[in-house]
Amino acid sequence: MAGVSRSAVSRTFTPGSSVSAETRRKVLAAAQTLNYHVNHLARGQPVARCVFLAVIWPRLIRPACWNTSPAV
Repeated sequence: MAGVSRSAVSRTFTPGSSVSAETRRKVLAAAQTLNYHVNHLARGQPVARCVFLAVIWPRLIRPACWNTSPAV
């Protein structure tokens, strides 16, 4: 519709990204025609990071019952 690449559209809606004034005008005109609005909730998802640290610890049940006697 605007005749620009997907990356140009993405850069248009990314604050601080480099895009020419003409490209920005085309993209914003197409967005207005389509009644497009940026979903700020969805925008934050790709950048949000979740860090998991898993620790697997063997459950010790009656360690005194382990066979610790020397081999005969």
